[in-house]
Amino acid sequence: MAAHLLSPTPTPAGRGEVVRIGERVLFLAEIQVSRDLTEIRFMVSPADLRSGVQSLSAALERPGVSDASFEAVRKGSSEALGRAGSDISFVTLELFREKVYAGHAYGHPVVGTAPGLSSLTRGDVETFLKKHLRPGRTVLSVAGDVTAAAVQKLAQDLLGDWKDDPPTTPSPAPTPKGAPSANAGAQAGEFTRLVDASQSSVLVGVPGPAILDPEFDDLRLLAAALTILSFEDVVFTRRAAFSATAIPEALRAGGSLGLVVIAPHLRRDEAVFDVQKLMRRLAMETRQQKEVDDFARVEAARQASAFQGVLAMASTLGYRESTGLGALSVGRTIAPSASPSPARLKEIAARYLRPEAWVIVKVGPPSR
Repeated sequence: MAAHLLSPTPTPAGRGEVVRIGERVLFLAEIQVSRDLTEIRFMVSPADLRSGVQSLSAALERPGVSDASFEAVRKGSSEALGRAGSDISFVTLELFREKVYAGHAYGHPVVGTAPGLSSLTRGDVETFLKKHLRPGRTVLSVAGDVTAAAVQKLAQDLLGDWKDDPPTTPSPAPTPKGAPSANAGAQAGEFTRLVDASQSSVLVGVPGPAILDPEFDDLRLLAAALTILSFEDVVFTRRAAFSATAIPEALRAGGSLGLVVIAPHLRRDEAVFDVQKLMRRLAMETRQQKEVDDFARVEAARQASAFQGVLAMASTLGYRESTGLGALSVGRTIAPSASPSPARLKEIAARYLRPEAWVIVKVGPPSR
């Protein structure tokens, strides 16, 4: 059984304290922070769901952090941030997001910064929680051996008295008309960051549509094509890299698509050239229908994998509901459907994979 609460405003990362009934550990709440949302999630047996939600309800209605908890979380977050600085994959994605979402809050690191963490106070955290962790902007998602009616009654019993005063904007908050996309200020170009590592990471990416834009489904198909074709050529055939993965990112205010390649540092520039060549090919050549069908099946399988396990299912359904996609519509989006035509794939590639839009990131040791 997994339960999970979403708030539409990111909050400081950390893990909750152990909740006990007698000598038994009930759950260890886990905080997951993204650019759009904060998740508070835990796993319990069906019999302990009420006790778990009751503990969560008490924390939500009276948000507070002890001095010891605050210092422990800050220390853990600072240490994690320090370790992340030597992770080439992490550094690559954060540098890419800094550039593709330049000028927008999405460009700020989700994990925070060392100066920000050191200057943060317990009072800052409690004020933030009271302002942003509000019932009108949260979604409760439960997955497991339980009925919808039972969950509704449980939520009413335990959270029914949690009221907004004053009322807040319901979740998901509507996007203001005419608001610029989060990637409107994207900085195309080449960016390098030196990290002492045994391998290098390169990324070639572009701005993309927001999560509610129908074209994001096309971008996910394009990501599957990039992953499969780059693996076949760069990894399997020429053994010029260790891995290649396309990452489509859809957020409320805008998105992006990046192809990440992990390669020997002496072949870092070669990897960038390989990715650029592949992007040009997709934008100029018409693939066979069988290839497009294969891309679509791989993408459908990737989406279905988000429902492996109750915790992942609760997280995915809650995220869909909070962003306006609708949790109950998820079955329709991953069900097998007719693949787009090769001409459609070529059109989408030509529209998004334009060289003048490329954000190129190279991370690894200095060239020798």
